Amino acid sequence: MTQALRSLQLAIEMATRARDEADQALQHALRVLQNAQAQMAQLAGYADETDLRWTTANASALNGELMMHHRNFMGRLREAIQMQEGVLRNLERQAETARQRRVQREIKLKSFEQLLEKRLRERAVLAARREQKQMDEFAGQMHARQALARRMREESTGESR
Repeated sequence: MTQALRSLQLAIEMATRARDEADQALQHALRVLQNAQAQMAQLAGYADETDLRWTTANASALNGELMMHHRNFMGRLREAIQMQEGVLRNLERQAETARQRRVQREIKLKSFEQLLEKRLRERAVLAARREQKQMDEFAGQMHARQALARRMREESTGESR
């Protein structure tokens, strides 16, 4: 195998590793995003549940201090939800970046693999041409030998007559 093909195979190995690493990074980013989405769902569910509990309670039976405490708590809960929404947007961008990196690495790997296949096909074509040339030369030599042998036979039979 030529140095060029060995170099190309090395490039394929490196591109495969890079693609696999990008795939692992993407899977990690997706897991982190999924966990953050679950956390967001918990926060939103808790906020809805708490709000429902307070609205179904007899608001007139609650004193002003308790209502103020509830409003403060719900305000902090809404802030936590807004922060989590920001975290989710950031994680979605990171996951998309990881997805794009994975695609780029896959494209690079496929390019190297296609180039290797092309080079191997070219080598096969050259080898077939060389073999055909050798066969043609051999056939030409055989034809020349047979023609020479025929002439020699004809000359020897012509002399003996």
